[in-house]
Amino acid sequence: MRIIAYRNVVVSRSARVKSQDKQLKVIIDSDQKHSIPIEDINTLIIESSRVQISSHALQKLALNGSAVYVCNDQHMPCGVLLPLNVHSRQLKILQNQLSAKKPLNKRLWQQIIQQKIIPNNGSIRALTITEKQYESMFVLTGKLLQEEAPVSFQQLTIF
Repeated sequence: MRIIAYRNVVVSRSARVKSQDKQLKVIIDSDQKHSIPIEDINTLIIESSRVQISSHALQKLALNGSAVYVCNDQHMPCGVLLPLNVHSRQLKILQNQLSAKKPLNKRLWQQIIQQKIIPNNGSIRALTITEKQYESMFVLTGKLLQEEAPVSFQQLTIF
Protein backbone atom coordinates (compact mmCIF):
# COMPACT_ATOMS: atom_id res chain seq x y z
CA MET A 1 0.00 0.00 0.00
CA ARG A 2 1.36 3.40 -1.04
CA ILE A 3 1.18 6.27 1.44
CA ILE A 4 -0.38 9.40 -0.04
CA ALA A 5 2.09 12.27 -0.26
CA TYR A 6 0.87 15.48 1.30
CA ARG A 7 3.74 17.98 1.48
CA ASN A 8 4.36 20.76 -1.01
CA VAL A 9 7.98 21.91 -0.71
CA VAL A 10 9.00 25.35 -2.00
CA VAL A 11 12.69 26.26 -2.44
CA SER A 12 12.74 30.02 -2.96
CA ARG A 13 16.40 30.91 -2.45
CA SER A 14 19.85 29.61 -3.27
CA ALA A 15 20.23 26.01 -2.10
CA ARG A 16 21.56 22.56 -2.93
CA VAL A 17 19.00 19.75 -3.13
CA LYS A 18 20.00 16.09 -3.04
CA SER A 19 18.57 12.76 -1.95
CA GLN A 20 20.10 10.57 0.70
CA ASP A 21 18.65 7.69 2.76
CA LYS A 22 15.12 8.14 1.31
CA GLN A 23 15.22 11.79 2.39
CA LEU A 24 15.30 14.97 0.33
CA LYS A 25 18.09 17.10 1.76
CA VAL A 26 17.86 20.88 1.23
CA ILE A 27 21.10 22.62 2.17
CA ILE A 28 20.71 26.40 2.22
CA ASP A 29 24.12 27.17 3.68
CA SER A 30 26.51 25.32 5.94
CA ASP A 31 24.36 25.85 9.06
CA GLN A 32 20.85 25.46 7.55
CA LYS A 33 20.06 21.90 6.52
CA HIS A 34 16.55 20.51 6.11
CA SER A 35 15.52 16.90 5.58
CA ILE A 36 12.10 15.74 4.32
CA PRO A 37 11.05 12.14 3.68
CA ILE A 38 10.65 11.73 -0.10
CA GLU A 39 7.52 9.60 0.38
CA ASP A 40 5.80 12.63 2.00
CA ILE A 41 6.49 15.01 -0.91
CA ASN A 42 3.64 15.65 -3.32
CA THR A 43 5.20 18.64 -5.11
CA LEU A 44 8.60 20.33 -5.20
CA ILE A 45 8.54 23.94 -6.44
CA ILE A 46 11.87 25.53 -7.35
CA GLU A 47 11.44 29.32 -7.39
CA SER A 48 15.08 30.39 -7.57
CA SER A 49 17.41 29.99 -10.53
CA ARG A 50 20.25 29.51 -8.05
CA VAL A 51 19.03 26.10 -6.83
CA GLN A 52 21.20 23.10 -7.64
CA ILE A 53 19.36 19.76 -7.68
CA SER A 54 20.91 16.37 -8.28
CA SER A 55 19.61 14.03 -10.95
CA HIS A 56 19.38 11.34 -8.30
CA ALA A 57 16.96 13.53 -6.33
CA LEU A 58 14.88 14.13 -9.48
CA GLN A 59 14.81 10.38 -10.14
CA LYS A 60 13.69 9.56 -6.58
CA LEU A 61 10.97 12.23 -6.71
CA ALA A 62 9.69 10.87 -10.04
CA LEU A 63 9.66 7.31 -8.73
CA ASN A 64 7.67 8.56 -5.73
CA GLY A 65 5.12 10.19 -8.03
CA SER A 66 6.06 13.74 -7.04
CA ALA A 67 5.83 16.65 -9.48
CA VAL A 68 8.72 19.11 -9.75
CA TYR A 69 7.91 22.65 -10.94
CA VAL A 70 10.57 25.14 -12.06
CA CYS A 71 9.70 28.84 -11.94
CA ASN A 72 10.99 31.84 -13.90
CA ASP A 73 12.25 35.17 -12.54
CA GLN A 74 8.66 36.33 -11.95
CA HIS A 75 8.02 33.21 -9.80
CA MET A 76 5.65 31.76 -12.41
CA PRO A 77 5.92 28.07 -13.36
CA CYS A 78 7.75 27.60 -16.65
CA GLY A 79 8.50 23.88 -16.57
CA VAL A 80 7.38 20.69 -14.90
CA LEU A 81 8.79 17.20 -14.38
CA LEU A 82 6.04 14.60 -14.06
CA PRO A 83 6.43 10.89 -13.43
CA LEU A 84 5.35 8.73 -16.38
CA ASN A 85 3.98 5.50 -14.99
CA VAL A 86 2.52 6.63 -11.68
CA HIS A 87 -0.77 7.99 -12.98
CA SER A 88 -2.57 6.15 -15.76
CA ARG A 89 -4.17 9.29 -17.24
CA GLN A 90 -0.80 10.99 -17.80
CA LEU A 91 0.54 7.87 -19.50
CA LYS A 92 -2.55 7.61 -21.74
CA ILE A 93 -2.26 11.27 -22.74
CA LEU A 94 1.42 10.81 -23.62
CA GLN A 95 0.65 7.65 -25.62
CA ASN A 96 -2.15 9.45 -27.50
CA GLN A 97 0.13 12.37 -28.32
CA LEU A 98 2.84 10.06 -29.60
CA SER A 99 0.44 7.99 -31.71
CA ALA A 100 -1.41 10.94 -33.29
CA LYS A 101 -1.50 10.90 -37.09
CA LYS A 102 -0.01 13.67 -39.24
CA PRO A 103 -3.35 15.30 -40.29
CA LEU A 104 -4.41 15.63 -36.64
CA ASN A 105 -1.03 17.09 -35.69
CA LYS A 106 -1.28 19.62 -38.53
CA ARG A 107 -4.83 20.59 -37.57
CA LEU A 108 -3.89 21.03 -33.91
CA TRP A 109 -0.79 23.02 -34.87
CA GLN A 110 -2.96 25.24 -37.08
CA GLN A 111 -5.34 25.89 -34.16
CA ILE A 112 -2.42 26.74 -31.86
CA ILE A 113 -1.00 29.21 -34.38
CA GLN A 114 -4.41 30.81 -34.93
CA GLN A 115 -4.80 31.33 -31.19
CA LYS A 116 -1.34 32.86 -30.96
CA ILE A 117 -2.01 35.26 -33.86
CA ILE A 118 -5.37 36.53 -32.57
CA PRO A 119 -4.72 38.58 -29.42
CA ASN A 120 -6.77 37.88 -26.29
CA ASN A 121 -8.07 41.44 -25.96
CA GLY A 122 -10.29 41.06 -29.06
CA SER A 123 -8.45 43.48 -31.34
CA ILE A 124 -7.47 42.32 -34.80
CA ARG A 125 -3.97 42.64 -36.20
CA ALA A 126 -3.63 43.75 -39.81
CA LEU A 127 -1.65 41.52 -42.14
CA THR A 128 -0.25 42.87 -45.39
CA ILE A 129 0.48 40.31 -48.09
CA THR A 130 1.28 40.55 -51.74
CA GLU A 131 -0.74 38.88 -54.49
CA LYS A 132 2.13 36.45 -55.07
CA GLN A 133 2.14 35.48 -51.37
CA TYR A 134 -1.64 35.03 -51.43
CA GLU A 135 -1.50 32.72 -54.43
CA SER A 136 1.04 30.49 -52.67
CA MET A 137 -1.27 29.97 -49.66
CA PHE A 138 -3.14 26.67 -49.41
CA VAL A 139 -5.16 24.63 -46.93
CA LEU A 140 -2.87 22.33 -44.95
CA THR A 141 -5.33 19.53 -44.21
CA GLY A 142 -8.86 18.51 -45.10
CA LYS A 143 -11.01 19.22 -48.12
CA LEU A 144 -12.74 22.46 -49.05
CA LEU A 145 -16.47 22.54 -48.40
CA GLN A 146 -18.83 24.37 -50.77
CA GLU A 147 -19.05 27.37 -48.44
CA GLU A 148 -15.23 27.45 -48.35
CA ALA A 149 -14.80 28.12 -52.03
CA PRO A 150 -11.50 29.76 -52.98
CA VAL A 151 -11.44 33.55 -52.74
CA SER A 152 -9.52 35.70 -55.18
CA PHE A 153 -7.01 38.24 -53.98
CA GLN A 154 -9.33 41.09 -54.98
CA GLN A 155 -12.15 39.67 -52.83
CA LEU A 156 -9.98 39.50 -49.73
CA THR A 157 -10.94 42.21 -47.26
CA ILE A 158 -8.91 42.85 -44.13
CA PHE A 159 -10.38 44.99 -41.39
